[in-house]
Amino acid sequence: MQISRIEIRNFRKLPHKLIEGLGPGLNVIVGDNEAGKSTVLAALRAALFERHRLTGEHARAMQPYGQALRPEVEVDFALRGEAYRLKKGFVQKPEALLIGRGRQWPNDEADEELARLLGFTPPGRGETKPEEHHGIFGLLWVEQGAAHRYPKIPGMQGHVSSALEQEIGEVTGGERGRLLLAAAEARYLQHWTGKSGRARGAGVELATQRDKLAAECERLRQELRELDDKVDALATVAARLERYRADGTLDEARERLTAAEAAARALDGLEAARRSAQVERDATRLAVDGLEKERLSRARLAEARARAEAKLQAAEAAAIDARAEENRHETLVAGAGAVLARDLALEQQAVALAAAHEARERREALTDELARLEKQVETIDRAEAARQAAEVAIAEARIEPVQLEKLEKLAEALAMARHRLAAASVRLTLMPEAGATLRLDGTTEPAGEVMLSRDAVLEIAGYGRIAVHPGGGVGTLRDQVAVAERRFADALGVLGVADLEGARRRLEQRQQAEADRGQQRKLLETLAPEGVASLRERLGRLRAELAALPAADGEQNGTLAESRRARDSATAARGSAERAVSLARERLGQARTAAALAAQVARQAHDELERLRAESAALDLGRSDAKLEAERTTAVATLAAAEAQLAAAELALQQADPEATRLDLARKRGAVQIVEADIRKLEAERLQLEGGLNALGQRGLGEHLGQREGELARVERQLATELHEAQAARLLFETLASAQKESKERWLAPVKAAVTPYLRMLAPDGSVVLDQDTLELSEVVRNGVSEPFANLSMGAREQVAVITRLALADLLREAGQPSTVLLDDALVNTDAERLDRMHLVLHKAAQKQQIIILTCRERDFLGLGAPIFRL
Repeated sequence: MQISRIEIRNFRKLPHKLIEGLGPGLNVIVGDNEAGKSTVLAALRAALFERHRLTGEHARAMQPYGQALRPEVEVDFALRGEAYRLKKGFVQKPEALLIGRGRQWPNDEADEELARLLGFTPPGRGETKPEEHHGIFGLLWVEQGAAHRYPKIPGMQGHVSSALEQEIGEVTGGERGRLLLAAAEARYLQHWTGKSGRARGAGVELATQRDKLAAECERLRQELRELDDKVDALATVAARLERYRADGTLDEARERLTAAEAAARALDGLEAARRSAQVERDATRLAVDGLEKERLSRARLAEARARAEAKLQAAEAAAIDARAEENRHETLVAGAGAVLARDLALEQQAVALAAAHEARERREALTDELARLEKQVETIDRAEAARQAAEVAIAEARIEPVQLEKLEKLAEALAMARHRLAAASVRLTLMPEAGATLRLDGTTEPAGEVMLSRDAVLEIAGYGRIAVHPGGGVGTLRDQVAVAERRFADALGVLGVADLEGARRRLEQRQQAEADRGQQRKLLETLAPEGVASLRERLGRLRAELAALPAADGEQNGTLAESRRARDSATAARGSAERAVSLARERLGQARTAAALAAQVARQAHDELERLRAESAALDLGRSDAKLEAERTTAVATLAAAEAQLAAAELALQQADPEATRLDLARKRGAVQIVEADIRKLEAERLQLEGGLNALGQRGLGEHLGQREGELARVERQLATELHEAQAARLLFETLASAQKESKERWLAPVKAAVTPYLRMLAPDGSVVLDQDTLELSEVVRNGVSEPFANLSMGAREQVAVITRLALADLLREAGQPSTVLLDDALVNTDAERLDRMHLVLHKAAQKQQIIILTCRERDFLGLGAPIFRL
């Protein structure tokens, strides 16, 4: 494109301005500040890109300030060898007229033809924006103060891309390549987020659904495990209750408690009898002591009188009396010795009898215990044999639940393959008439239905032959059935069963054997908690003890308790006899001493005889000696009886062993309480467990788990499919994007090649980097160092941006899209040295295209060597 003439009327601050004679190459339009050079650029843009019927604030801004005049712009330009003249008026009586190629385009037609010729897309309504709607002119026409900013060029990217593709060919596939990449990206974004690459869409939903189903399955499995634990706990509680009932533990404990309570009551009676005997003895002893005092008083008088009388006859009577007394005591000693010998013999007999009774009782206890233990060992032997039989059955079963599950899946796959084969096979219904014959592959077929999954020949008498060729991939389906049948048969052979039901029965048999084994193990643990060897060792010890006991010597009369009491009584009698012998010997010595003293006593008694007789007479006035002696004798006898009764009561109490009896009562009472409490606790636990099991059983946990596991398997299959699709979409998009990136490296090569000659006039080793997608200037490379475009100085950015625009203009011109480059004070921040080099750049670019420079700095461009037009 080349502009040759511009005429402006009533446009902003310009009442009228004519610029003509603009030629190819460089053109400089000079004006002072506020002279209207930027208005010239605005007028050109309005004429070429704004609709003539533009209204509103944007249209009114074209009018001179405070005047209701009609802005008009007229432009002469040449494009692709054709001359055109454009006239446009705005706001008041808006109109447009485009003249060229021997015809005219008025008003809207003029606007539409301009858009076609210049390759831009006007907005639907309102003012146009250069970077969005002016096409390549938005890139190449730079307004004042914007040269250092490289424009965002989405509105002109198509023009540049088209030019590059014409330069190097459609290395990225052109429009089809872009559509393919867009489709791949759309498919990628269905499964992944754009920047982070995280999964989304159906895959995320299926993963969430899978996690929820997996968690629910685990919860149901945990509840099933809890159900099994409660069943086991209920069986344990029931077994313990049954043992209590079968063993009669509570009744036996209560019977023992009743016996202990009876023994305690008997002990209380013995203690009461002892206390009563003690009170009786003490009372009798007080009476005897009183009588004894009185008797002693009289005895003293009688003795004194006797002594006095004895003194009279002491010499003659002392020896006789002493000898007589001595003889008497010797006789008593001999009698006591005979009694002692008799009691010793009786004691020996009683001891032997008690020992025989104790041996018999121990023998009976050992016999009962041995019988019980032998019966227990027999039960243990049977349980061990049953456990070993269960182990053999488990070993022979040779099947695990996972193997059955695999076999069921193979059976299901075989059934599905057969179903698909049946669905794809040809179904023939044979209905021959009477007497007619029909042969299939040479074999006569009766009437009925025939399924064909292979090629076959049907022969009909009187008609001929019909070839049947099943379609739909039936051969593949038939092969799949054969493979499924072979896999199923191989699995049956590994398990050693004929069919699926046989495998299920074998697994049930194994599970039953495992249950029997567990039951027998529990029985063994119950019967021999310390081990069978310990039980047999105890049995051997008891047998040895029984063998060591002495043999029974005839029949023993009475009971063990009676024999023990007889033995204790004989021992007590023997002790009494020993004490009697000792006492008799002691008294014999005393008698001998008394004989020696008798004579002396007789002499002293004479003097006291009268006094004593007087005192005796005084005492006889109350009661006689005979009566006193009779009362004393009676009291002494009563005291002896009371003491004997007390001794018997104390002996009986001692034999009853009070401490042991009371401890035994407390122990047996505690045992009953413990057993009763344990039974109540077990009953409560059983009720609680049964209630819990009923609640869990009604929920159908197993069926619910199976349903959820099936749903989980389905979701996992769907998720696997979705993940395969997502990975394929990612691979396709990344592969195409990578290929596009590589292609764009080649695609941008012409731009870099076009920029390099201009840029090297400023920096000999400089180059630029453009964004592969937006074509925006992103980096500048100088001396091998890459710098972001935004980090350059204002002047450097102006220079690089202008050079890049000039290079793109070259590419566009060579692609058949020539355009005038228009720069409004684009190099105001450039120093003199670099401005001089930029003049060289402008001259080089002007060799190929028209460049119009608008500036208020005339001095900077006097040495440019270009025509100058002043406003």
